[in-house]
Amino acid sequence: MFFSSNPERPDGLLHHIFYLTQELTKLGHSVYIFGPNRKSALPFKNYKKIINLVEIPFLKEATIFITVKSKKFNDPVKTIEGQEKFDIIHIHDPYLPLIAWEILKKAKAPIITTFHTAWDENSGFNIIKSFIPLFQDYFTKVSGSIFVSKIGKKIWGTLLPAKVKKIVINNGVYSNLFYPLENKNKKITLLFVARIVPRKGLMILLKTLKELIKDVSNIKLIVLGDGPHLITCKEYVKNNQLENFVEFKGYITGKNKIKYYQNSDIFCAPYRNENFAITILEAMSCGIPIVGFDSNGVKEILSGYPDSDLIVPYKNIKLFKEAIKSLVLDDSKRKRIRKWLLAKREKYSWEKIAKKTEEFYYRVLSRGRVTRPVH
Repeated sequence: MFFSSNPERPDGLLHHIFYLTQELTKLGHSVYIFGPNRKSALPFKNYKKIINLVEIPFLKEATIFITVKSKKFNDPVKTIEGQEKFDIIHIHDPYLPLIAWEILKKAKAPIITTFHTAWDENSGFNIIKSFIPLFQDYFTKVSGSIFVSKIGKKIWGTLLPAKVKKIVINNGVYSNLFYPLENKNKKITLLFVARIVPRKGLMILLKTLKELIKDVSNIKLIVLGDGPHLITCKEYVKNNQLENFVEFKGYITGKNKIKYYQNSDIFCAPYRNENFAITILEAMSCGIPIVGFDSNGVKEILSGYPDSDLIVPYKNIKLFKEAIKSLVLDDSKRKRIRKWLLAKREKYSWEKIAKKTEEFYYRVLSRGRVTRPVH
């Protein structure tokens, strides 16, 4: 597998690769991972550093990662093909320049791509659609493509030739790690987990909280994450006397992060331009009622949600406040939603996601079991 993201700060894409490779290994496959020359916060096995990484801010809300060759390493395509005789080369977010494009053009093994990014219809990111046709030539050798959501397939499917096999395979979650516990909170605890950038909506949540505490004061908000918008959010909390209601915990991973989920009562997902958020799956697996905005990715995960009033129009602070308030004041509502979430979580087990991915590999190769390593 090849990726172009920053392994020092794992995002949903890197967690996807980490969990997927674990499960593919359990299924008997040899998996090698190739990526940037940076220390990985996740304990990848068979991780090979073969490129340098350049980060460029984009639209004040995101970062574009550009991978480039390094004098320290040999040619990346030759390095990959010299490692093993791979059955498959699997590129994650293949639209990211520049090395992914080179692999798409030069690699000899069958190529599968996974698209992890998507955005809403009214988003500024739609400017990208105008440029998608310019890159179609890079994808002529792709054999199969995976999209982690339906909206992702709608956006990126036009990039691919008609002959390319396409499938939606969602992100997953480990229910044996993310499971519910009965907490004994004296205050109703709200949880926010995300990188602190504008599109993740923490500032909107803080403004909502400011209004919410006028009606209910027995609450607190836990914020997990860091990012370029963090200082602005902390200043807002201080300037609006919210220090007694908000706790910033920073970037938390592993068992400590799971504990925060298990000790929370309501998960707040004020996200925009979301594809298929692993954080929402983690909240679901812990049985935490979810309230958020009607981003396509959020609606797709929570399709059939028993209380549709908890998913409100983007930036509508009044409705967002009322949605959170309804959960704060109604314990029976929280229990009813928890039951629904726990019944749905098994659909997204990483074991099932890996088996679907394996089946797609076989389908692309048009034969039975893969015997050589998967990259």
